[in-house]
Amino acid sequence: MQNILGLDRVNAFCRHTHIELEGKKTGPLVGLTFGAKDIFDVAGYPTAFGSPAWMNTHPLATHTAPAIEMLI
Repeated sequence: MQNILGLDRVNAFCRHTHIELEGKKTGPLVGLTFGAKDIFDVAGYPTAFGSPAWMNTHPLATHTAPAIEMLI
């Protein structure tokens, strides 16, 4: 499977906060991908709010936002 950044022909995705997570193996969204704004926490990753300066001065997220959990 190709990295979504390779498919991004209009630079819609931020390179400084890009992460890819493995989804669940069963359910109605299996095999689909999605993009989420970097205002949503993902445990173990930076939440940047569109600002590399914010990302570099705040700790990594300690939990994953419920909306993201449901999509994963």
